Amino acid sequence: MSEELKQATEELAGTIATLTQAVQEAKEQFHGEAPADVQEKLERIASDVTTLSETVRRIDEAPALKRAFDIEGATEAKRMTFERKSQIPSSVSGDAEMARIFELQDTLEIMRFVKRHDSSFNIRATKSFRELQQIKTAYDGETGSGEEWIPTGYSPDLIMKFELERQIASLFTTVNMPNDPFKIPAQTGRSTAYLKTRLQDPTESESTTGDITLSCQTIAAYSKCAYEVEEDAIIAMLPFIRQDLAQALADGEENALINGDTTDTHQDSDVSLSYDIRKAWKGLRRLARDGSDTYDMGEPTTIKMRYVRSLMGKYAVSPRRLVYIVSPVGLIHLLGLEEVTTMEKYGSNATVITGELGRFDGTPVVVSGYLREDLNASGVVDGATETKTGLLLTNTSGYVIGRKRAPMIESFRDVVAGADEIVASMREDFECRYPSTEPLTVYAYDIPNTITIGS
Repeated sequence: MSEELKQATEELAGTIATLTQAVQEAKEQFHGEAPADVQEKLERIASDVTTLSETVRRIDEAPALKRAFDIEGATEAKRMTFERKSQIPSSVSGDAEMARIFELQDTLEIMRFVKRHDSSFNIRATKSFRELQQIKTAYDGETGSGEEWIPTGYSPDLIMKFELERQIASLFTTVNMPNDPFKIPAQTGRSTAYLKTRLQDPTESESTTGDITLSCQTIAAYSKCAYEVEEDAIIAMLPFIRQDLAQALADGEENALINGDTTDTHQDSDVSLSYDIRKAWKGLRRLARDGSDTYDMGEPTTIKMRYVRSLMGKYAVSPRRLVYIVSPVGLIHLLGLEEVTTMEKYGSNATVITGELGRFDGTPVVVSGYLREDLNASGVVDGATETKTGLLLTNTSGYVIGRKRAPMIESFRDVVAGADEIVASMREDFECRYPSTEPLTVYAYDIPNTITIGS
């Protein structure tokens, strides 16, 4: 956790505690409606809580902003030009009018595609275009202030929605690829330390290196709009289309990160189509199985959980580099262990990662709906036995996501269906940074997908 985020979180926690105490005191002192001055005090503290919550959210979003837009958190809106605001999410500039501009921009872009075959359609005659022009007048008055600006493409807010949905992917380092394929250096062996005899040269040793080749796959999601859709309907649909496309891309990426397998016969029998997202690359389950870094766990216990960590050897020394990925049922199993600490107990003094719901021995526990709950006793899908789930313990520093192209929105016409298809796509790869023989992830399987309540 950065010092800025730590201070903001601590201040927020303190202000919430102050508000709680003030409310309690008011309840004890006044049995009816509190006096105006007391209500004003409570409202003022509540306003501080809202302001501090927004500050914490802004700082916490900084890594996602950096990935997508190469910026470090927020900048004061009054110091930013209109052109700069048009290139970054409205949550960064803090400009409510810019947020509305981005909504209108996305609406117009969808309409541009949906109505492009209608010769009578004039985008400048739409309500959205007129409203956009009215808002732009607030920026008139100086060169480059926005009066000449006409938006093209989809807004940064849509891309930001995708970045914030990347719960599992955000755990790993992302490398922007200048070309595809792209090679990055990798260490394949480490230097060795020897005893040195006095006045003699030390025994020579050197690390060995190789490279990792990142070769991208295209991940895509789409939403359909019928030709007959009118402007009011598009405006009403926009929040759903935005969220659906962002969620679909993030979900597909997460599914591939966990369940991906590029072998001829996929580890799960229900994956057969060549375009299945789970064939994009080798995911964590497959990589662990390739290295025989697996454990037949059964019902989770404290001793078994610690044994899983021991299987990773030197890669499990630092809990801050580790994360448990569990299914929803897996989380319930872990919550039954006394050693699992839930968030309300460690709160603001700890670094909390996206999606973290608790910790075991100091290591974050993250839940993913793509850690399957229909597995057999061997930890794979066979189409018959569906009584098990599993969990992953992974060292996040051991993997890298290569990105050739950030999410891009396009559209094409489906004349058979009578609709325009709005497509969101990106190009990525996922690779291990170290030799496959290194235990960077352990896959524990044979965990019941039901919970037994003792008497």
